[in-house]
Amino acid sequence: MNFTRSCCNAKCFSTSSVSIGRSYELLSIDVLKKYCFDLLHRGSSGDKGVDFSGRWVLPMNTVPIIGQCKVSKKMLSPTVVRELEGVLSHHADHVGILVASRGFSSAAVEAFNWSSSPMMFCHIVGSKRKQPTIWKKLFESETETSEQRNNNNKAAPVANNDFSSSIGILLSCLLNSKAQKIMPGVSVAKRHILGKYRHKMIVEILYTSVDCHKTNAVRTVRIRQ
Repeated sequence: MNFTRSCCNAKCFSTSSVSIGRSYELLSIDVLKKYCFDLLHRGSSGDKGVDFSGRWVLPMNTVPIIGQCKVSKKMLSPTVVRELEGVLSHHADHVGILVASRGFSSAAVEAFNWSSSPMMFCHIVGSKRKQPTIWKKLFESETETSEQRNNNNKAAPVANNDFSSSIGILLSCLLNSKAQKIMPGVSVAKRHILGKYRHKMIVEILYTSVDCHKTNAVRTVRIRQ
C-alpha cells in the first residue's frame, strides 16, 4: 500500500517537473522572440539536448541558433557549459544559447568565457507579480556582488516555477568571445528607469554597424521588436 502510494507520488512529481520544464522553455522562447529571435520549440524525448532552434535575425546577417533551458534551484555550475559544448559539436556554425531560471555561478561564467564554442547566457525569470516591486528586487539581485552570490548561492528572489501563466523577463544576457566574433557589432546594455513609484530595469541588445558609404558613420540600432 505504501509502495503504491510512493510510486504514484513519484509519477506525479515527474510529470510536474516535465510540465514546469516545458512551460519554462515556451516562456523563454516567447521572451527571446522580442529580441528578433525566430525560434521553434523542440523539447522532446528525442531532441538530443536541444530545447529550441532557429535563427537570430540581425540587421546585417542571420545567425543559426540552438538552445537549452534549465530550471534549477541553484545557479548553474560549469557542467552546463560542457554539456552545451557537446551539443554544439554536432551543430557546426551555430551559436548556443543557455537559458537559466536561477542564473549562473561565477565558475560557470568563467568556463563560458573560456569556451571555444560560441555561446550566449540568458537569465530569464518568470513572475506573476506586476507590481513595481518586482523591478526593484530584480535590480537588487543583479547588483549583488559575485562574492555575495557565491555565499548565498541564490538568484533573483522573484523567480517563479509556475511558468505557464508568468510574465517573462530577460534579466541578463552575456556573449562569450567566440560568439562576439561571429556576431560583430552586437552588444548588451542595461537601462534603469527610476521613478517615484517604480524602478524598472531593461536589458537592451544593440547592434552597431559601420556605413562605409557615409565616411564610416557608426549606426546603432536596438534589437527589439
